[in-house]
Amino acid sequence: MTHTLLSTPLFEGLTAEEFDSLWATAQPQTQLAEKGDIIALRGVPCHALMLLTEGVLRCEATVAIGETLPVERLRAPGVISPGLLYAPDNRFPVHWVAETPVTVVSIGKGEWTALLQRHRRLLENFLTLISDATKPLSDKIVYRTFKTIKGKFSRYLLDQAEIAGSDTLRLELTQREMAELFGVTRPALARAIGEMSDEGSIYVDRKAVTILFPEKLRQYIG
Repeated sequence: MTHTLLSTPLFEGLTAEEFDSLWATAQPQTQLAEKGDIIALRGVPCHALMLLTEGVLRCEATVAIGETLPVERLRAPGVISPGLLYAPDNRFPVHWVAETPVTVVSIGKGEWTALLQRHRRLLENFLTLISDATKPLSDKIVYRTFKTIKGKFSRYLLDQAEIAGSDTLRLELTQREMAELFGVTRPALARAIGEMSDEGSIYVDRKAVTILFPEKLRQYIG
């Protein structure tokens, strides 16, 4: 477990010895869950830092009685809703459900606060993690303002090209993950990507995409 957690941004910069020293006083609780089990229920207060050490979780928002909408996925290793722990309203806004068998390690708020007070680097990592956690929501809001799927995907490609400094990109997200980000279905996204490729604005080779006609992408964006 030490190796798994040390590979996360939360514990970045800590040596194995520093981690072991902190972990010895953390009083962690381990939870094993099967596929389909609810790890955190919407409306229930968050009283512990929850670390996903194995498996995949998805969070679901309730949109109607008996109907849920997948919002995002979290793959191990990762931290579940880190910003909630110290929020005035610390109730989970979504359900966290096991998509595969998972292992979750929880550290109580008091114990976690003591660890942050003991180690400055851990505190800085935690604050960075909370700040970064707001970006996926901001991205969803931005991409969902575009009316067409081609516009959403074009904006995404141009954003990634700017970050990479290249018109040839290796997509980090799967089509399913991008579809969730854009608020569309995966088949509809796949169809739009195929049409953009046929139109000559992009070249797709599995997870690699080359922007051939940037001006055409800007036209899709409108």
